[in-house]
Amino acid sequence: MPALSLIICVRQEQELLARLLKSVKGCYDELIVVHDGLEEDEQSTVGKFVTGSGGSYFSRPRAFQQEPHWPFAWAKAQHDWILRIDADEVLSPELGDWLRAFRQRAEPETSIAGYTCIWPLWNGQVMITQSWPAGRIFLFSKNRVRFFGMAEQVPVPDSHFEPLPLILEHRPARKSYGLHNLLVRSQAYRWRSVIAQSLLGKPTDLPCWRWTDESWPPV
Repeated sequence: MPALSLIICVRQEQELLARLLKSVKGCYDELIVVHDGLEEDEQSTVGKFVTGSGGSYFSRPRAFQQEPHWPFAWAKAQHDWILRIDADEVLSPELGDWLRAFRQRAEPETSIAGYTCIWPLWNGQVMITQSWPAGRIFLFSKNRVRFFGMAEQVPVPDSHFEPLPLILEHRPARKSYGLHNLLVRSQAYRWRSVIAQSLLGKPTDLPCWRWTDESWPPV
């Protein structure tokens, strides 16, 4: 039976983290939380909450993104299968049921590197789509993917990801779509700058997981 390590990267998001952990009850075997930044007060508060919830907590230098922290967190994970959920997300009941059943099944075939789900658009209050966008990678075997830690980069499978018709609910306080979300937010400006700086070097200059190719992959 596959065991799951739930990995979450946060930045002063204790209330969201508490909401998420309620939705994933019974869906994982290990909890690892990485805090993006070393601010002592918030670090102490979030850290105590995580350890009090039975998890392992690590604070790392501020990167303004979660992707550079992933190789570190995956290396810390005791289990091969990684459940990657963001703090502002919650499982739909159906996805939660699927994960609990997955933990009781036989190990998936090696041709399956992981699974994707539906990640509906959110208007700040409710989901406004049901069957798209799809392709959100939420569960994968860390020994069947490769990765370099650039903002917005996703794990690259050795084989393929299996799509599921199940929903992971993205519930930020704002809309999750639109030009403002993509272009105007301060976070979006920062990510574009970070991506541009990353592209001036090689993928292997970044925190990597099973990634050895110094050339950039095709777009």
